[in-house]
Amino acid sequence: MPSQFLPRKSLAHRVACKALYRALLRPCPHIPLPPDLPSRGPINPIKHLVRKRFRQYVYTTSEKMVVKALSVGYAVENLLRDAAEGNEKALSQTHSILKSLHAQYAHAHATTPPPKPNPILRPPRPVPYPGAPKIIDILPLPQSQLGGKGRRLIPKFVTTGSSQNDGIAFIRFKKPQSAYLSRVIRQKMEVKDRRWAAKDWAEECVEWGTGEAAWENIVLSQMRKELKRVDLNEGIEEDSEEEGEVVRGENSRLWEFDDWGDRHSWIIESSRAVEDIKKRISRENRARAEMGHRWMNIISQEKRLREKEERERRHRVRVEKNIRKWGFDRAEKEVEEMK
Repeated sequence: MPSQFLPRKSLAHRVACKALYRALLRPCPHIPLPPDLPSRGPINPIKHLVRKRFRQYVYTTSEKMVVKALSVGYAVENLLRDAAEGNEKALSQTHSILKSLHAQYAHAHATTPPPKPNPILRPPRPVPYPGAPKIIDILPLPQSQLGGKGRRLIPKFVTTGSSQNDGIAFIRFKKPQSAYLSRVIRQKMEVKDRRWAAKDWAEECVEWGTGEAAWENIVLSQMRKELKRVDLNEGIEEDSEEEGEVVRGENSRLWEFDDWGDRHSWIIESSRAVEDIKKRISRENRARAEMGHRWMNIISQEKRLREKEERERRHRVRVEKNIRKWGFDRAEKEVEEMK
């Protein structure tokens, strides 16, 4: 099966098209435009149309369409060359073609509805209700403020981690939970993750500093061995009575290495950062634990109130039933006997 013919990959076709393209653009600046033709930009309209047609047919693979497009291109090249030379008939024909194309463009522009804007739709940022009190400060609610049928709903204690100290503790009344609550929990978890990442990084810096101090101790020990009894900047290093100690001369340069091997000089800032982050994490853990205990106390109070209200509701239903069945006096007597 023969391979498909691709005109744009043929050298002869490309040479012919480039030559036609240059020949079409060459007379464009020399052709006077009609005065009543509205301007649509700084580019010559004839030049714009030539470029547009070539871009339109650049990926055409049909031989019939390629032959037809080249034939039209050669005819237009003759027309433009004659119009640039001052031929009245060719110039009039060129002007009529430009006006006709502009009329088509104006009609299409007028009848085509404008494109709908496609803004990036972002959900609004969840915010609390203005003036709303914190739920932890108003629970448990009195029975008179309960909505619906007046029956108390027990919230569920939920934590985002495997334990109360690992995650964020909160209470959930229903699903799905509010977007504002989800945003607050997400932000708290992000802050916690950043805390632990900073702690790990500071601990790594402490380890690196310890290694650097150990390396300096090795280098300094070797230098002291090599600098014994050597004149350093007109100073003489002499052995002292104690083994391994170096006595400096007046002009000795060993003072430049006084802070070498000092472990604290490398890790003091990193250690301080580790301790500071640990204190912050401890404070946050204590605050979360305290908040969790407060939530548990609220749930316990809600359960006790729920049991009390259910007993009162059952008692009220029984009294109403007895009143309907026996009358008020006998029902009151039955209630007193039950007490």
